[in-house]
Amino acid sequence: MGESALIDGWEVTIVSVEPSGSVERYESESPDDLGFLVTVEGTYRGEDEGQLANFTLKYVGADFVVYSDHDSRSDDETDPNRVVAGGKATWVTSIAFPAEAAGNSVLSIEGFGFDDSEAQWDVGAPLS
Repeated sequence: MGESALIDGWEVTIVSVEPSGSVERYESESPDDLGFLVTVEGTYRGEDEGQLANFTLKYVGADFVVYSDHDSRSDDETDPNRVVAGGKATWVTSIAFPAEAAGNSVLSIEGFGFDDSEAQWDVGAPLS
């Protein structure tokens, strides 16, 4: 964590990953699901305006399944404002997956543009 990457006009970094009981995984009622709140900070370097929450946060589980922030929800998530060039934003999103998918320590953020930009962060310890 702490390293920045340029994705779709944004200079972004994952600043924290915290276990959270407030995260729910859609279409799952398993009490064994693991949930995390992930805080992403960014500075917009584009020309017009942008919104940090337009990205996709992903986790590849030990079960080789890709989980994303679109598969979960939490009341603790934030929806950052749109900003213009030079503007800063903080986005808190959630990610959840079954316990058997735990063990990987890499999260990625995928852009929403046409260039398929994506960056990965090793968060230091396996998510479990």
